Amino acid sequence: MRKVELIDGWPAARWILLAQAGVIVGLALVVVSFLLVASESAFLPLALVVLLASVAVQYTGFLRAAATERREIAAGYTSIKRTRNLDVDQVDAESGFVIREAGSPLLRREEYAAVIEAIRAS
Repeated sequence: MRKVELIDGWPAARWILLAQAGVIVGLALVVVSFLLVASESAFLPLALVVLLASVAVQYTGFLRAAATERREIAAGYTSIKRTRNLDVDQVDAESGFVIREAGSPLLRREEYAAVIEAIRAS
């Protein structure tokens, strides 16, 4: 397996995971906020502050993912799992091993999982 040298900092894939975590927390807090409004709870302001913080995490995560992916593409690869950039290598965000060669079609979920498992086992 071929390995590429990763750019410094978090890979774009990790920024996306952070943003997705913010989305999940945000959705949960929307439900909690509605329940707190219905019960006229004193915790509503705190829930709204945490909700705003989760929106900030989402926004920051997606912006940083986009900026980092541009840097990765300039370096000839991407760490994004379901990328639209098929003209660059797709790499494992942790190890830098190439998962899919540039120009190849996206891997199906099972194929992707098998390649990642093989990388982790080596």
